[in-house]
Amino acid sequence: MLSLQMIRDNTDLVRDALTKRGETTAILDQVIKLDEQRRRVVHDMEVLRAELKKTSKVIGQLMGEAGRQAPGSDPDAAQKKLEEAERLKTEMRGVSSRIAATEAEIKEVEERQNDLMLRIPNIPDSSVPPGKDDSGNLDIRIWGVQRQFDFTPKPHWELGTALGIIDFDRGAKLSGSRFYVLMGLGARLQRALIAFM
Repeated sequence: MLSLQMIRDNTDLVRDALTKRGETTAILDQVIKLDEQRRRVVHDMEVLRAELKKTSKVIGQLMGEAGRQAPGSDPDAAQKKLEEAERLKTEMRGVSSRIAATEAEIKEVEERQNDLMLRIPNIPDSSVPPGKDDSGNLDIRIWGVQRQFDFTPKPHWELGTALGIIDFDRGAKLSGSRFYVLMGLGARLQRALIAFM
């Protein structure tokens, strides 16, 4: 998955890569729009948190001053400070609920954004020719002489399934399309190749 920072910094590059792959750029536009929305909401939440923090200090000061009234001072002043502190507490409950709502909105936006970002494919190398799928791939170089058979060779997915060493259905069920599970001799062959390398 491409990072959000990479998409922000190289939007045109990602857009060109999607176009070269024959894909729509609508997902990229949605990701950028959600990123702007998320940044705006995070800013709003930080402003609310700063207000809550600042007002909490004021409430603490008012409560402290009301409790430390000097003997012989005006008792109404202490009562007014307590009332002001209670009014601010009530106001801050509303701010706290707005912060909670904002956090929920941020979480929802991030989930939608991550879901869309998972659908944006990697950027192909600049040497890769444009094409919708692998049928547009070109042979850049061939090493050796290509072997000729007097029969039609089977592709690896048919041969592996027939030999019982590859299970594509189970792999797709476990991890998604284009995954497979190696079994028996297929698993042993892979381990041998890993050990050899």
